Amino acid sequence: MPLLLPLTRRLGIKRAVRIKANLNPRTERRTQYHFHTDTSQHCWTAVYYLNTNNGLTVFEDGRTVESVENRIVIFDSSVRHTGTSCTDQKVRLVINLNFHRF
Repeated sequence: MPLLLPLTRRLGIKRAVRIKANLNPRTERRTQYHFHTDTSQHCWTAVYYLNTNNGLTVFEDGRTVESVENRIVIFDSSVRHTGTSCTDQKVRLVINLNFHRF
């Protein structure tokens, strides 16, 4: 947890619902997973990208966010989304945070 303190402080997290890392190994073809929400609680979701690769975060409305190291996307936890694998790096690595702010 001490490694995450700068990130959680910057986000203004008052209470964490869940914080986890996702590590998806490279696949031959980019694979999109299933759309979901991370929690049934109404809060915020953030995806923090730890490495640059050709994987994506995909939103149900068609918007996408590329996996670029040190990028973060923040959205309402009720927004359905999914991730993909990557094909150009050994892994796609993100930190997924669900939280209440201020």
